[in-house]
Amino acid sequence: MKIDQNFDARSVTIPVGEAIELSLPENPTTGFRWALIGTGAPVCALKADDFVPSSQKPGAGGTHNFTFLAHQSGETTISLRNRRKWGDADTGRDFTLNVRVSS
Repeated sequence: MKIDQNFDARSVTIPVGEAIELSLPENPTTGFRWALIGTGAPVCALKADDFVPSSQKPGAGGTHNFTFLAHQSGETTISLRNRRKWGDADTGRDFTLNVRVSS
């Protein structure tokens, strides 16, 4: 199942064994980076975490991709925070996805 920023604060239901491919816009050169706060374990497991630039130009943004695999039945929350490490904790944004995994 492909998920993007429009799924923030939503719930999804997937079967055991299915993957969630989460893609969020990111521009690391500004200092803002997505960090996992809640991985969804043990119901889901993070399988991949990578950044794909939108162009080869210096300073270009792109997409941060996370892939989670549904391991077992249950309910969980996947949460991420887009913040600067050196910035104010109140700046940036959060992303939350509620996941129900059925057998």
